[in-house]
Amino acid sequence: MIQPEEAVFKYPELFHGQNQIRYFDFSRIEIYDNDGYYSTGICSLCEHWGTDYYVFSDIGSVKDFEDELSTADLPSQERENIVHDFNLTRLKIRENNPRAEERVKILISDCEELNIYCATPYLMLGIHLANKKNYSDAYRTFNKIVENYQNDPRGWRGLGGVLFYLRRYEEATQAFDKAIVLTEAISKLKDSDKYFHLKLSIFHETRHLHYLDIIKLNKAASFFRMGKPKDALIIYEEVYQSKLTNNNLHPELFIGLSDCFEALEYFENQETILWEGIYHFPGNCRLHIELGQLYFKFAALDSALFHYQFVIDREYLDLEAYSEFLLLAKLNGSLSIFYKYVDQAFTIESANERDYYYLGHIWFMVGEKKLAKQYYRKSKKFDKPYSKIWKQLLR
Repeated sequence: MIQPEEAVFKYPELFHGQNQIRYFDFSRIEIYDNDGYYSTGICSLCEHWGTDYYVFSDIGSVKDFEDELSTADLPSQERENIVHDFNLTRLKIRENNPRAEERVKILISDCEELNIYCATPYLMLGIHLANKKNYSDAYRTFNKIVENYQNDPRGWRGLGGVLFYLRRYEEATQAFDKAIVLTEAISKLKDSDKYFHLKLSIFHETRHLHYLDIIKLNKAASFFRMGKPKDALIIYEEVYQSKLTNNNLHPELFIGLSDCFEALEYFENQETILWEGIYHFPGNCRLHIELGQLYFKFAALDSALFHYQFVIDREYLDLEAYSEFLLLAKLNGSLSIFYKYVDQAFTIESANERDYYYLGHIWFMVGEKKLAKQYYRKSKKFDKPYSKIWKQLLR
């Protein structure tokens, strides 16, 4: 049996400090586990040990559902059956089962037939649709939730998230504001008043208060996308001070602060906050990429290349990162590094317009202009992202 102090993890950021931060970020799950078994295993393990476990897009808490069922007059066997169905449906969603959406709709239908008035299955459906990037249906689902459960902050925070992805940032900030106000207000109510206040929607502040800072971060991100970095920075700094006091930091907070400092041209502050983020989360690839981009801005090519190579050597299979890394190597005259890694880039499976766009970059750097044009044509409909390295080079 390997002692914990002797264990060497390929992706230490998944384990480092998790007992403090209590978050697992599966937004780039393909880096760790293409089939999702890792995330499903972690979720099951946390539930088995009865630990508090929070994810950025909660697919519905069993405890919430059981609490909502407690308001319905159901025989014990029927209650057990529907809780069992709920758990199976959650599992199907986590496993990305193709029938997951059908299963959750059946669960909703069963609840309606039994006159069970609860928001959790609808929330599950909305988040599942959003995770599948079906934002139009997700929007309709969350809109229905906030109409029927106006005082439940879960629906408002879900609606805000969908509006964010639909680029309706001003409306998103309004939805996040509603979620924040409700969460803070309900947490101050007496237990005997909570049920009445929510009008048949159960809410446990001890669980959902953990989402309060996440909602604030989402609101800050919306402000940033609206071109209001000063407003965003105020929120990020407020959350940062709160998290720092509680020793409960998260990489996304450092990324948000970095983006605001960059937009406001506070570059020394940006460098400081990124190094602080790396101190807390040494294996986080996005922090290293942001720092590499900052160093490139000031022509510190060796430093920029160092941080990008750190990321690439951790098998960060992202063609945007590869294209920027290879460009840095070429500009720095590090041709041995360029030719060593360019072949690796071509082994990365590409199946969408974003990948084709960056493959075009890489083929162009190799000197294959015809191939570069072919891949650029394949990416015509791709909404070109803000690639900091390439944009700075064009300047």
